[in-house]
Amino acid sequence: MIRIVVPFLSKRKTASYQDDVRYGQVTTIHPNMAYPAAKVSRVANRSYPGHDFFNDAFVKILGFPIGTVSVTNGQRVGIYLTHDQHLYIDQMGEGLANIVALLSELAVNSGKLFLIEEPENDLHPQALKALLDLILESSKRNQFIISTHSNIVVPPPRQRRE
Repeated sequence: MIRIVVPFLSKRKTASYQDDVRYGQVTTIHPNMAYPAAKVSRVANRSYPGHDFFNDAFVKILGFPIGTVSVTNGQRVGIYLTHDQHLYIDQMGEGLANIVALLSELAVNSGKLFLIEEPENDLHPQALKALLDLILESSKRNQFIISTHSNIVVPPPRQRRE
């Protein structure tokens, strides 16, 4: 089944992440974010057409690139601190997992409708502005419905001075 709606709702969480990186996990839009390694392994590969978008997005939003770390049964999303030390995404905070999932979908999808609820959750205002720029760029090939309480996402109308 091909899904055209990509949901990123504020309560869209997962209890654990799967190390599975098979093709089916890469191309399916799941109801939760259980397979981030499958999505990230594709876009973090330098030969993938969406790689530059994905990598630049992470640097702009978080200040560092992210990729996958090899583990016993597959891969996990994370970063290498040294050649043998790493930090997994689930050790970095819940907001980061949400951004990883959103950016990996933005990097690869075209012709989709993204439903994004409260993109400001767990993001610094400058990171939120960078995310909004990326969403605006992605709106050339996707559509978006965004709900928010943030005056950064939807600035209040300017007051008329008389």
